[in-house]
Amino acid sequence: MRVAQFLKDAGTYYLATVEGDQPRVRPFGTAHIFEGKLYIQTGKVKDVSKQMMETQKYSILRMQLQHSAHSLASLKLLSSK
Repeated sequence: MRVAQFLKDAGTYYLATVEGDQPRVRPFGTAHIFEGKLYIQTGKVKDVSKQMMETQKYSILRMQLQHSAHSLASLKLLSSK
């Protein structure tokens, strides 16, 4: 499936959840397709798993930096704010 490969190609992607009224963002590195569904690996006792089950509000972010002078200049500009 294209989504799993998209996440695997990044190496590290980020999963954002909600705890109360605060966002929580964590790095992840695993993504698998099983029976046509996307799975990420975490433990049921972890806060991230509990937050996903309680609120069912979460987002996945994948970033890919381009290795060019233009992209590096843009990255420096954005990080200086």
